[in-house]
Amino acid sequence: MFSIPPVAAVVLPAAAFSVSQSKDAPFQEIWSPAKEKIQQLAGHPAVQREFEAFLATLESAYNQGSISNEGMKKIEEALEMAAFEHRDQKRTSIINPNPPQYIFHPIQVAHNLLSVGEIYDADILAAALLHDTVEDCDTSPEEIERKFGPAVREMVEALSDQKGLSRDEQLKAQLEHAAHFSFGSALIKLSDKTCVLYELHDQILEGDIWYPLEKSKAYFEHADKLVSVLKERDILLPSALFDRFDAIQAAGKTTFGTVKSVL
Repeated sequence: MFSIPPVAAVVLPAAAFSVSQSKDAPFQEIWSPAKEKIQQLAGHPAVQREFEAFLATLESAYNQGSISNEGMKKIEEALEMAAFEHRDQKRTSIINPNPPQYIFHPIQVAHNLLSVGEIYDADILAAALLHDTVEDCDTSPEEIERKFGPAVREMVEALSDQKGLSRDEQLKAQLEHAAHFSFGSALIKLSDKTCVLYELHDQILEGDIWYPLEKSKAYFEHADKLVSVLKERDILLPSALFDRFDAIQAAGKTTFGTVKSVL
Protein backbone atom coordinates (compact mmCIF):
# COMPACT_ATOMS: atom_id res chain seq x y z
CA MET A 1 0.00 0.00 0.00
CA PHE A 2 0.86 3.31 0.66
CA SER A 3 -2.01 5.53 0.81
CA ILE A 4 -1.96 8.93 -0.81
CA PRO A 5 1.33 10.73 -0.34
CA PRO A 6 0.93 13.09 2.61
CA VAL A 7 0.01 16.67 1.78
CA ALA A 8 3.26 18.57 2.14
CA ALA A 9 3.70 20.83 5.11
CA VAL A 10 3.11 24.41 4.08
CA VAL A 11 4.87 27.47 5.46
CA LEU A 12 2.21 30.09 5.14
CA PRO A 13 3.23 33.61 4.05
CA ALA A 14 2.52 36.54 6.32
CA ALA A 15 0.52 38.15 3.51
CA ALA A 16 -2.07 35.39 3.84
CA PHE A 17 -3.24 36.83 7.18
CA SER A 18 -4.84 40.13 7.99
CA VAL A 19 -5.06 39.77 11.76
CA SER A 20 -2.24 39.10 14.18
CA GLN A 21 -3.15 37.60 17.53
CA SER A 22 -1.12 37.39 20.69
CA LYS A 23 -0.17 33.91 21.83
CA ASP A 24 -0.96 32.70 25.34
CA ALA A 25 1.22 29.62 24.97
CA PRO A 26 3.95 28.35 22.65
CA PHE A 27 2.66 26.06 19.93
CA GLN A 28 4.70 23.07 21.09
CA GLU A 29 3.32 23.46 24.62
CA ILE A 30 -0.24 23.22 23.29
CA TRP A 31 0.51 20.17 21.18
CA SER A 32 2.86 18.15 23.38
CA PRO A 33 0.02 16.17 25.10
CA ALA A 34 -1.53 15.27 21.74
CA LYS A 35 1.82 14.20 20.29
CA GLU A 36 2.29 11.74 23.11
CA LYS A 37 -1.21 10.31 22.71
CA ILE A 38 -0.97 10.00 18.93
CA GLN A 39 2.32 8.16 19.34
CA GLN A 40 0.67 5.73 21.76
CA LEU A 41 -2.54 5.23 19.77
CA ALA A 42 -1.20 5.42 16.22
CA GLY A 43 2.52 4.85 15.93
CA HIS A 44 2.46 3.73 12.30
CA PRO A 45 5.08 5.57 10.18
CA ALA A 46 2.44 6.77 7.69
CA VAL A 47 0.35 8.27 10.49
CA GLN A 48 3.39 9.89 12.04
CA ARG A 49 4.46 11.48 8.74
CA GLU A 50 1.01 12.89 8.07
CA PHE A 51 0.68 14.07 11.67
CA GLU A 52 4.03 15.87 11.63
CA ALA A 53 3.24 17.54 8.30
CA PHE A 54 -0.14 18.66 9.66
CA LEU A 55 1.53 20.05 12.79
CA ALA A 56 4.07 21.99 10.73
CA THR A 57 1.30 23.69 8.75
CA LEU A 58 -0.71 24.37 11.91
CA GLU A 59 2.33 25.90 13.60
CA SER A 60 2.89 28.25 10.67
CA ALA A 61 -0.75 29.36 10.79
CA TYR A 62 -0.60 29.81 14.57
CA ASN A 63 2.60 31.83 14.48
CA GLN A 64 1.15 34.10 11.79
CA GLY A 65 -1.96 34.71 13.92
CA SER A 66 -4.51 32.93 11.72
CA ILE A 67 -5.56 30.45 14.40
CA SER A 68 -5.99 31.62 17.97
CA ASN A 69 -4.74 29.90 21.09
CA GLU A 70 -8.30 28.80 21.89
CA GLY A 71 -8.84 27.57 18.35
CA MET A 72 -5.63 25.60 18.42
CA LYS A 73 -6.62 23.91 21.67
CA LYS A 74 -9.97 22.94 20.12
CA ILE A 75 -8.20 21.36 17.14
CA GLU A 76 -5.77 19.54 19.44
CA GLU A 77 -8.61 18.19 21.60
CA ALA A 78 -10.55 17.09 18.52
CA LEU A 79 -7.56 15.16 17.24
CA GLU A 80 -7.02 13.49 20.60
CA MET A 81 -10.68 12.45 20.71
CA ALA A 82 -10.70 11.22 17.11
CA ALA A 83 -7.53 9.16 17.65
CA PHE A 84 -9.05 7.57 20.73
CA GLU A 85 -12.43 6.87 19.12
CA HIS A 86 -10.80 5.28 16.04
CA ARG A 87 -8.13 3.48 18.09
CA ASP A 88 -9.21 -0.04 17.08
CA GLN A 89 -9.72 0.73 13.38
CA LYS A 90 -7.26 0.56 10.48
CA ARG A 91 -7.35 1.58 6.85
CA THR A 92 -8.51 -1.21 4.54
CA SER A 93 -5.80 -3.26 2.85
CA ILE A 94 -5.53 -6.62 1.11
CA ILE A 95 -1.78 -7.04 0.77
CA ASN A 96 -0.36 -4.84 3.53
CA PRO A 97 -0.19 -6.78 6.82
CA ASN A 98 0.25 -3.54 8.77
CA PRO A 99 -1.89 -0.76 7.30
CA PRO A 100 -2.03 2.62 9.05
CA GLN A 101 -4.53 3.26 11.81
CA TYR A 102 -7.75 4.92 10.64
CA ILE A 103 -6.82 8.27 12.19
CA PHE A 104 -4.51 8.71 9.18
CA HIS A 105 -7.60 9.61 7.13
CA PRO A 106 -9.15 12.32 9.37
CA ILE A 107 -5.73 13.96 9.80
CA GLN A 108 -5.31 13.97 6.04
CA VAL A 109 -8.77 15.47 5.46
CA ALA A 110 -8.07 18.30 7.92
CA HIS A 111 -4.56 18.85 6.53
CA ASN A 112 -5.90 19.11 2.99
CA LEU A 113 -8.35 21.80 4.11
CA LEU A 114 -5.61 23.73 5.88
CA SER A 115 -2.76 23.47 3.39
CA VAL A 116 -4.63 23.39 0.06
CA GLY A 117 -7.83 25.25 0.92
CA GLU A 118 -6.28 27.69 3.42
CA ILE A 119 -9.13 27.01 5.85
CA TYR A 120 -8.21 28.26 9.32
CA ASP A 121 -11.59 28.03 11.08
CA ALA A 122 -11.07 25.91 14.21
CA ASP A 123 -14.62 24.55 14.21
CA ILE A 124 -14.27 23.32 10.61
CA LEU A 125 -10.87 21.74 11.24
CA ALA A 126 -12.13 20.10 14.45
CA ALA A 127 -15.19 18.73 12.62
CA ALA A 128 -12.93 17.41 9.84
CA LEU A 129 -10.96 15.45 12.42
CA LEU A 130 -14.17 14.13 13.99
CA HIS A 131 -16.20 13.63 10.81
CA ASP A 132 -16.36 9.82 11.00
CA THR A 133 -16.69 9.38 14.76
CA VAL A 134 -20.50 9.38 14.93
CA GLU A 135 -20.84 7.16 11.87
CA ASP A 136 -18.10 4.64 12.64
CA CYS A 137 -17.60 4.76 16.43
CA ASP A 138 -19.71 4.92 19.55
CA THR A 139 -19.48 8.71 19.73
CA SER A 140 -22.77 10.52 20.21
CA PRO A 141 -23.66 13.91 18.70
CA GLU A 142 -24.43 15.10 22.22
CA GLU A 143 -20.89 14.33 23.34
CA ILE A 144 -19.44 16.26 20.42
CA GLU A 145 -21.63 19.26 21.20
CA ARG A 146 -20.74 19.13 24.88
CA LYS A 147 -17.01 19.15 24.11
CA PHE A 148 -16.83 21.27 20.96
CA GLY A 149 -20.07 23.22 20.60
CA PRO A 150 -23.15 23.11 18.35
CA ALA A 151 -21.37 24.19 15.16
CA VAL A 152 -19.01 21.20 15.23
CA ARG A 153 -21.90 18.86 16.06
CA GLU A 154 -23.94 20.16 13.13
CA MET A 155 -21.13 19.50 10.67
CA VAL A 156 -20.33 16.02 11.98
CA GLU A 157 -24.00 15.00 12.00
CA ALA A 158 -24.50 16.32 8.47
CA LEU A 159 -21.55 14.25 7.27
CA SER A 160 -22.65 11.01 8.98
CA ASP A 161 -24.48 8.38 6.95
CA GLN A 162 -27.75 7.28 8.47
CA LYS A 163 -27.40 3.83 9.97
CA GLY A 164 -29.70 1.05 8.81
CA LEU A 165 -29.83 2.10 5.15
CA SER A 166 -28.63 -0.07 2.29
CA ARG A 167 -25.52 1.10 0.44
CA ASP A 168 -27.60 2.33 -2.50
CA GLU A 169 -29.87 4.23 -0.13
CA GLN A 170 -26.85 5.80 1.58
CA LEU A 171 -25.37 6.95 -1.73
CA LYS A 172 -28.69 8.50 -2.76
CA ALA A 173 -28.99 10.23 0.61
CA GLN A 174 -25.45 11.61 0.30
CA LEU A 175 -26.37 13.34 -2.96
CA GLU A 176 -29.54 14.74 -1.42
CA HIS A 177 -27.73 16.00 1.65
CA ALA A 178 -24.96 17.59 -0.42
CA ALA A 179 -27.50 19.99 -1.88
CA HIS A 180 -28.13 21.39 1.62
CA PHE A 181 -24.70 21.25 3.25
CA SER A 182 -23.50 24.25 5.19
CA PHE A 183 -20.26 25.88 4.08
CA GLY A 184 -18.25 23.89 6.61
CA SER A 185 -19.91 20.56 5.85
CA ALA A 186 -19.39 21.08 2.11
CA LEU A 187 -15.70 21.83 2.65
CA ILE A 188 -15.16 18.69 4.70
CA LYS A 189 -17.09 16.45 2.30
CA LEU A 190 -15.05 17.77 -0.65
CA SER A 191 -11.80 17.16 1.20
CA ASP A 192 -12.99 13.75 2.39
CA LYS A 193 -13.81 12.54 -1.12
CA THR A 194 -10.56 13.92 -2.50
CA CYS A 195 -8.41 12.15 0.09
CA VAL A 196 -10.25 8.84 -0.25
CA LEU A 197 -9.88 8.90 -4.04
CA TYR A 198 -6.14 9.57 -3.84
CA GLU A 199 -5.74 6.72 -1.39
CA LEU A 200 -7.90 4.33 -3.41
CA HIS A 201 -6.12 5.29 -6.64
CA ASP A 202 -2.72 4.68 -5.07
CA GLN A 203 -3.81 1.26 -3.90
CA ILE A 204 -5.20 0.32 -7.32
CA LEU A 205 -1.79 1.06 -8.86
CA GLU A 206 -0.14 -1.20 -6.30
CA GLY A 207 -2.69 -3.99 -6.74
CA ASP A 208 -3.98 -3.51 -3.20
CA ILE A 209 -7.59 -2.67 -4.06
CA TRP A 210 -10.22 -2.29 -1.36
CA TYR A 211 -13.06 -3.30 -3.68
CA PRO A 212 -13.54 -5.24 -6.90
CA LEU A 213 -12.49 -3.03 -9.80
CA GLU A 214 -16.03 -2.17 -10.88
CA LYS A 215 -16.91 -1.08 -7.35
CA SER A 216 -13.81 1.12 -7.25
CA LYS A 217 -14.86 2.76 -10.51
CA ALA A 218 -18.37 3.25 -9.10
CA TYR A 219 -16.85 5.00 -6.05
CA PHE A 220 -15.04 7.46 -8.33
CA GLU A 221 -18.23 8.05 -10.30
CA HIS A 222 -20.31 8.65 -7.19
CA ALA A 223 -17.70 11.07 -5.80
CA ASP A 224 -17.81 12.97 -9.09
CA LYS A 225 -21.61 13.26 -8.88
CA LEU A 226 -21.47 14.45 -5.30
CA VAL A 227 -18.81 17.06 -5.95
CA SER A 228 -20.75 18.22 -9.01
CA VAL A 229 -23.63 18.98 -6.63
CA LEU A 230 -21.26 21.04 -4.49
CA LYS A 231 -19.96 22.89 -7.56
CA GLU A 232 -23.52 23.88 -8.46
CA ARG A 233 -24.19 25.26 -5.00
CA ASP A 234 -24.07 29.01 -4.44
CA ILE A 235 -21.30 28.72 -1.83
CA LEU A 236 -17.77 29.92 -2.41
CA LEU A 237 -15.57 26.92 -1.72
CA PRO A 238 -11.85 27.46 -2.45
CA SER A 239 -11.07 26.71 -6.09
CA ALA A 240 -7.81 25.02 -5.07
CA LEU A 241 -9.80 22.27 -3.35
CA PHE A 242 -11.85 21.65 -6.48
CA ASP A 243 -8.66 21.67 -8.56
CA ARG A 244 -7.16 18.94 -6.40
CA PHE A 245 -10.33 16.86 -6.66
CA ASP A 246 -10.42 17.30 -10.45
CA ALA A 247 -6.78 16.18 -10.65
CA ILE A 248 -7.49 12.84 -8.96
CA GLN A 249 -10.60 12.31 -11.06
CA ALA A 250 -8.50 12.78 -14.21
CA ALA A 251 -5.85 10.41 -12.89
CA GLY A 252 -8.53 7.86 -12.09
CA LYS A 253 -9.92 7.90 -15.62
CA THR A 254 -6.46 7.27 -17.02
CA THR A 255 -5.75 4.47 -14.54
CA PHE A 256 -9.06 2.70 -15.10
CA GLY A 257 -8.27 2.69 -18.81
CA THR A 258 -5.05 0.71 -18.20
CA VAL A 259 -5.72 -0.96 -14.87
CA LYS A 260 -5.88 -4.51 -16.29
CA SER A 261 -2.26 -4.25 -17.37
CA VAL A 262 -1.34 -2.74 -13.99
CA LEU A 263 -3.01 -5.51 -12.01
